Order: sequence, then C-alpha cells, then structure tokens
Amino acid sequence: YEPIEEKIDNTCTITDFGVHLDRLGELLNNLKTVFKLPRPPDVTTIQVFVDGYPIPSSSASAEANSENPDEAVPGWTYETETQAVQLWGNTLLDPKDQTKGCCIPDYQSKVRIFYRPLSGNPRELPFELD
Repeated sequence: YEPIEEKIDNTCTITDFGVHLDRLGELLNNLKTVFKLPRPPDVTTIQVFVDGYPIPSSSASAEANSENPDEAVPGWTYETETQAVQLWGNTLLDPKDQTKGCCIPDYQSKVRIFYRPLSGNPRELPFELD
C-alpha cells in the first residue's frame, strides 16, 4: 500500500509517485529471479541454464544471500520451503562471458532448469548428469 497524499504541516500534498514506481519496479524485478519447480527435486541434480549457458550453484545459502543482497554470491540456490530455484548476483550481460555480470537473466532471456524429481521420471529430456 502506498498513499497518494501526504500530510505535511497540516497540509495535504501530492505524493512523489517516482518513489512508488521505483518500489513497484523492484518488486517486479524480483519476479524474474525466483523459479518455482513443479515437483520436489533431487537437489544434487539441479542444473540451471540461461540462454543455453550454465549458471553455477551459489556457494552461499539462500538465507545468507537474502540477508545481504548487495553482497550475494552469484549463482543459484534452492529453497526447500518454497520449492524454488533463486538466481543471485548482478544482471547477466553476456551469458557467454560471466565475468560481465552474473547471474540475473535479462527479461528476454530463456531460463531452463533441469533436475531429477524425487519421484517419477524427468519432465523434460534430455537429462544429463555430469
């Protein structure tokens, strides 16, 4: 909730909507970093690709990254409670060269997550383990 008026010195003034739009943009940006998986995975088999290029697993936990998002360890983490893969780091400017930012995909990027489910068969083939 964001107010459209602010009361300053008993006078109503119009709120600066730029602040509200920035907050809305931050919220929408977060939607592209979390990918809920349809079935519980064997976490050791998760492989994440952005535009066909592999993204490394983050050495930090999702909890540690979310406590200090500005210092997040780039890569992906899996959160058991939400059954989701989350990408951390900076915007991925060139998936072929991850020294130019890693690992948040651009809006036009294709994100693919492969994993072996805890039960049943893999949903999408081919599935390969290294």
